[in-house]
Amino acid sequence: MDYKHYTAEDFASDESFINYFLSQNAEDVEFWEAWKSHHPEKLDEVYNAHQLLEVLKFNLPEAELEQEFLKMDQFLSVPNQSADFTKNYHFNQFKVFLVLLAGFVLMVASWEIFRWNKENTIMRTEMIVRHNPFGQRSIIQLSDGTQVSLNANSTLTFPKEFGNNSRKVELDGEAFFEVSKDKSRPFTVKTANLFTTVLGTKFNVNSHDINGTIQVALVEGKVKITEDKKNGSILLLPNHKISYSKKAKTFAKSGFDIEQTVAWKNGEIVFKNSSFEDVAQKLYQAYGINLQKEQLDQNWHFTGKFINTDYLSIIKSICYAKKLNYQVQNDTIIIKR
Repeated sequence: MDYKHYTAEDFASDESFINYFLSQNAEDVEFWEAWKSHHPEKLDEVYNAHQLLEVLKFNLPEAELEQEFLKMDQFLSVPNQSADFTKNYHFNQFKVFLVLLAGFVLMVASWEIFRWNKENTIMRTEMIVRHNPFGQRSIIQLSDGTQVSLNANSTLTFPKEFGNNSRKVELDGEAFFEVSKDKSRPFTVKTANLFTTVLGTKFNVNSHDINGTIQVALVEGKVKITEDKKNGSILLLPNHKISYSKKAKTFAKSGFDIEQTVAWKNGEIVFKNSSFEDVAQKLYQAYGINLQKEQLDQNWHFTGKFINTDYLSIIKSICYAKKLNYQVQNDTIIIKR
């Protein structure tokens, strides 16, 4: 199916996307994670769809949430009818979904009004989505004083104001967090189906790895890492990182090079005996260019440091040091002899 022309409402009404949103189907989760990485231009629509679905997820009790999505699944899974009826059904499916969604929102609003009256407190939660395209970095100040450095090709979703009991944000991509200390409100970063929880610390989270892993690297303090909010967790100490395989759902703990890991915060790209694949991955994350090789040695490595440098200058420096040539084809650069 061609999703390139989908709007946020289209995504939110798609059964596969809903399974991905709820982490209910491993194949759907893997498909949408890969699809987003290949279509960064649709990330705004994808995250607006997340917001539509989060209306239910953030506000309904779990039992009611499951019941409402079950009703939606039953509605979307109608039996095959005649060709004309099926055509009309698909034509009107989105309109009917909007009616259902409006009903859900009305139900959520009623429940919220009841809760507000009971607690004599009026609280309005507005979700904010910040997306950086290729070649752009930004610093985001959250309502609790936490500072987030958001890398290129990355998206952060967070509430305008945190609640009284917790602080939760969602990340797709890479960011460095300097979390304001607050023992009464743990700070949680959700990345795919991985949850990193802290009280106050400095750490880097990266879900861009080409091997399908999420990396959490701790610079200062302590963090607790949990998968899918299940029982059991991993405690990470400074100068160590966790690599989590989204496909195998396994963890690997190791040390890490702090300079290479967080240099991007200052507009730096650092290579230390890096393989061609490592160089290509960093350049894609930063600039959105595809680096390919032609007839190069298998054990090709490169060391260098670049500060606020455009990608073409980096390519030229690599080629000069390695006595190589390059060819530009749209957003693809081929390195060759």
